[in-house]
Amino acid sequence: MEEYYVTKNETSFYSDIYFAGFWKRTAAFILDIIILGVIEYFLGYLLFDILIQLGWITVLIGFFIQLLYFGILDSSIFKDQTIGKKIFKISVVSDNGKPISLWVSIASRP
Repeated sequence: MEEYYVTKNETSFYSDIYFAGFWKRTAAFILDIIILGVIEYFLGYLLFDILIQLGWITVLIGFFIQLLYFGILDSSIFKDQTIGKKIFKISVVSDNGKPISLWVSIASRP
C-alpha cells in the first residue's frame, strides 16, 4: 500500500487524490521538526539530570519521540495530519484515498 501526501489545491492524477507539491511538503516537515525540537528541548531541560545519566540511550529516546509523533499524527487516529501538515492543509492517505492505519504510518517512516 502506497502512501500519498494530498491537498485539495493541486492537480490530480486520480479523481479524489490531489498531490501536494514538494515545497509545501518541505515547509510542513520543517515546521514539524521545529515543533519537535521545542518539545525535546523542554524535555531535556526538565529531565536533564536523568537524561545525562542515561548517556547514549537518550538518542534512542529522541528517535522514538519522533517516530511516535509522525507515526501517530499521520495515522487515522489524528486525522492523517501532523501539526505542520494541518497548517499547510496536507493529509496523508493510502493509494485508495482512505486514511492509513497507525501501523502503516509507523512502518512507512524512513
